[in-house]
Formats: sequence, structure tokens, C-alpha cells
Amino acid sequence: MNLVIDIGNTLVKTATFSNGKIGQQKTSANLDVIESMARELQDSLEAVIISTVRDIPPELDFLKSRDLFYLEASPATPTPVKNLYASPETLGMDRLAAGVGGQHFFPGKEVLVISAGTCLTYDRVTAKGEYLGGAISPGMQMRFNALNTYTNRLPLVKTESQDVPLVGETTQKSILSGVINGMVAEIDGIIDQYQKQHKNIHIIFSGGDIFFFDKMLKNRIFAIENIVLHGLNKILEYNAQHHSN
Repeated sequence: MNLVIDIGNTLVKTATFSNGKIGQQKTSANLDVIESMARELQDSLEAVIISTVRDIPPELDFLKSRDLFYLEASPATPTPVKNLYASPETLGMDRLAAGVGGQHFFPGKEVLVISAGTCLTYDRVTAKGEYLGGAISPGMQMRFNALNTYTNRLPLVKTESQDVPLVGETTQKSILSGVINGMVAEIDGIIDQYQKQHKNIHIIFSGGDIFFFDKMLKNRIFAIENIVLHGLNKILEYNAQHHSN
């Protein structure tokens, strides 16, 4: 059994994988979830991968001492896709893992993975298995926070439903309209541009805000939860296999 750990900007996500299928999943704002899951699994663990946007905390050192294959994901980590990013040392592992996950679900196909989380990211993988890059823009909550932080009177708005008006009749509804409808227009517009270049490209939509936006888009997408975790598991399997050969 594999343990996949993704430490992001706001959340810690962990999942187990067995024979390529995702099993137990936990999400938390702190590291306690990792230790509790690792203790639960005891001797059934065979391999662990950690991907983090920060330094790996010392609380996780206990994983290194166990009799298992341990991998800290970095820009130098070998992956199943060929990384053609011009500045690989600056590429976040979550984006690369999203691309690997896209290739896993649609091998030999043109793929665009869109992740809606802290940031809204677009990651492109060719039919040849080449990761090219993509785009990064602010995520939903980041846009709400920016309007509140960088103005004197605009309130901090939170989304409670998908009932978003086109014409906001109050300041709060105007912010909702601008942020949500703006993001939908952005996502659909980017998809349109990719589809003009690649008619049969497969669009994967994932991330924490996946279920808020997936039904609002006009374009056909494949909604896949936790694409980054799937990609990290494929990276772990790829390295474990080459390590044993």
C-alpha cells in the first residue's frame, strides 16, 4: 500500500493507494492527519511520497526510519512524463503531478488539466507524454480576499450556493457576479483556445472548488477529484519500480 501526502498552501491532503486505486482519504489544516494515518496503517505501508510547497517539517522524519520506499518529490524527481518546462526548478510539484495524473487517465491523448484551488491552474500534457506548462491565475477565495484587502469599503464575500446573478443588485452580489462569472468566463475561454489548437483535447477539471464550477461551464469536461494525489501516486510507483530494477 502507498501513502501519498500533499502539503499545500492551506490544506494537507493524504490518501492511500493500492493497485493504483485510491482508498482512504483525509484532509486537514495541520499535520496531525499524516501521523494518525501512518500509525493506523502500521505495517501495511510499502511506499510513501511527500510533496510540499514548504520545507518538509521535522515531525514527518519518523517516516524515513520505517522499512519502506520513501520519496520526497522535487523538480529533480523522475516522472512518467517528459518535463519540457523552461524553468523546471520553479515548477510546483502539484502542477507537474496534475499533468502526470492527466496522462494516467488519458494515456496517449492530448490533455489539459484545470485545478481550481488556492490558485486556478492550467497544465498541458501532449499525446507524446510531454509536460509543457500552462497558466496560473488567482483562485476563487484569493479573488474575494483581494477585493476586500485592497479596497476600503468592499466586504469579504463568501460563496454559499451556485445561484450567482449576472447583474448584482447589491455590492455583495456584484462581487459574487464579478468573481464567479469572471472565473467561469475565464475557464471556458481558455478551454476554447486550447480546443481551437487541438480539436480532440481532453479537459480534466479538479481541485477543491471543482463542484462549484463544473456544472456552470459550457464546455464538456471530465471532473476528477484529487488529480494531484493520483499523479503523485504514479510518480511514486514510477520511482519505486526503477529503484527495484
